[in-house]
Amino acid sequence: MWNVVTCENKALNPMLQSYFPYKDGPNSRENSWGLAQWNLDAHPEFKREQVQNPDFALNEMAKSFNKGDYWKWTCYTKIYGKT
Repeated sequence: MWNVVTCENKALNPMLQSYFPYKDGPNSRENSWGLAQWNLDAHPEFKREQVQNPDFALNEMAKSFNKGDYWKWTCYTKIYGKT
């Protein structure tokens, strides 16, 4: 998880929004936030304030990893390839 987090959020800034440009153009960024870069469009069950909380973000990431859903993170596939 550490390798994925430090790839997704190099600054380790829990308030960070993704720098990845979104489909609306160069001035629009992906709706991903926090240490784990949770995408709120893909996870409407989460609120931005939740995923910006390091304890919440990392606990939910650990749950996803335990379920085998690590493939959801772009950096996982960059580092380890597809599984």
